[in-house]
Amino acid sequence: MTDIAKENGITAIGAIKLKNDDIMKKINNRYFMAFDWLEGKILKAEQITEEHCKIIGEELAKIHNINFSKIEDNRRKNINTKQFEWNNYLKLANEENKKY
Repeated sequence: MTDIAKENGITAIGAIKLKNDDIMKKINNRYFMAFDWLEGKILKAEQITEEHCKIIGEELAKIHNINFSKIEDNRRKNINTKQFEWNNYLKLANEENKKY
């Protein structure tokens, strides 16, 4: 995501890439991401100005305007999906007077 963010002019700090360019690490059934340390400070609510909100809003707008269709996730290509006829299940539930 960070490369795409940078390509779209978004200020972002990307997760550290591990082997195989993966950014997620699974340890004991929990997933982790690691980031380089960034020196900064947390603002209290009363310190946040309209200018801060404008900057954040502009970054969010850039994120929401990214064209993600060019991203190919090879893991999803091989997933077989099955379509369910939900209306048939709903009809059956109604016939059997079930509440779901």
